[in-house]
Amino acid sequence: MEQTAIEHLTARIFSAALQPDPEMTINEWADEFRMVPGDASQEPGRWRSSRTPYLKEIMEVLSPKHPARECIVMKGSQLGFTEVGLNTIGYVVDQGLGSMLVVMPTIDIAKKKFTKARLNPTIQATPCLRNKFKVDVSRDSNNTLTSKTYEGGTLFLGGANSAASLSSIPARWLFLDEIDKYPKDLQQEGERRLALLFLDSLLQSAEYTWNEEILPKKVGEYDGHDWVCIVNGLDTVEALVLSNWELRSRAGAGVPEMDAEDRKKLLIEKTTPNVLMAYALASGYFDSDSGQALYNSYREEEIARRIYRIRSQFDWKPTEEELHAYYDAHLDIFQAEKPVRIQQIIFTDSLKGVAALHELSDSVGFDSLAQIYYPGEADIKEAAFDLGWISADEMGEPFFRVVWITEVGEVIGPLRTEWGYHLVKVVGKKDQ
Repeated sequence: MEQTAIEHLTARIFSAALQPDPEMTINEWADEFRMVPGDASQEPGRWRSSRTPYLKEIMEVLSPKHPARECIVMKGSQLGFTEVGLNTIGYVVDQGLGSMLVVMPTIDIAKKKFTKARLNPTIQATPCLRNKFKVDVSRDSNNTLTSKTYEGGTLFLGGANSAASLSSIPARWLFLDEIDKYPKDLQQEGERRLALLFLDSLLQSAEYTWNEEILPKKVGEYDGHDWVCIVNGLDTVEALVLSNWELRSRAGAGVPEMDAEDRKKLLIEKTTPNVLMAYALASGYFDSDSGQALYNSYREEEIARRIYRIRSQFDWKPTEEELHAYYDAHLDIFQAEKPVRIQQIIFTDSLKGVAALHELSDSVGFDSLAQIYYPGEADIKEAAFDLGWISADEMGEPFFRVVWITEVGEVIGPLRTEWGYHLVKVVGKKDQ
């Protein structure tokens, strides 16, 4: 049966794609085919690796049959490394080994000093490359100063100072020249992006076991000591931890409620340290003495927290004698760094604060005022208006001095801070 033109072309493409990489190395190809143009060298003519033997191993490592996938060269200037790049380009183009991206310090250098002054003359001087693509950039949109299409791929040329010249380019081969001249801010941005990509890949590969019975429930509808998820089979997250994260997240974002999927997203975000710890453990980071000490410290703290949570589930209550004995033996624990516990309602207008203060009565308590004046759902208001135990570090020395001399149960204000006007109720004190 005679093949149609489309079938013939399809068969040709598949046949080319299935061909193995050539056994010939880049330096062997250059010795046989590469011609050095007269205006680019004092020794024009056929390329000879024997003239620069220190470049031979680099080209062998860059060749497809070598197991290395990355080759980094630290060198002086004017030692021929750009010629290695030209040899690699010629080899890839001639053999049709896929697309290639060449990155120079700037897009201007890529166009003028590399493409015009080095690449195009090399293509013209080397017979096996001359017919692979056209070099008349004014007539062929497929072959410009920044891209050249050939059978088997496209050669892209970009500058490290131009994100547009580097984005969304699929390339099997990457050649970076004169990296020390790349913009510093680009290097930092590149490192940041690599870090984010690395973290994203870890999160994508992390394994989560979910407690599907807990996730749909609202805060307060489940036992805080129950588990809500297990990360990578190692770390268990309790429902009490989820409820704290959820209340803070909803209060900050003004979200009235979360569903099961929202809680999963929140847990994935908040358990990033657990994922990193699991990766560090699996990759051998903790094999060193310092790493092992760090890991042991982390695990000891986690075990202590879990033991405390487990014990707190039981109904055991110590006697007065046991409490006093424990207190006397652990006085350092009970030295109050945060001696005052307060609740607050914040107003942007002091007059509204004064008006709210006058609403307090036997029938309208401070918590009832918070339900009126704090936005959001009831559980968010409750979490937001109760600040817990504080010191001067959280609220500032002037604010702290006023609440410290205020009697327990008394409401004062409005007190002005950088956040607004506060009505404050002192609900507890410890001796400093």
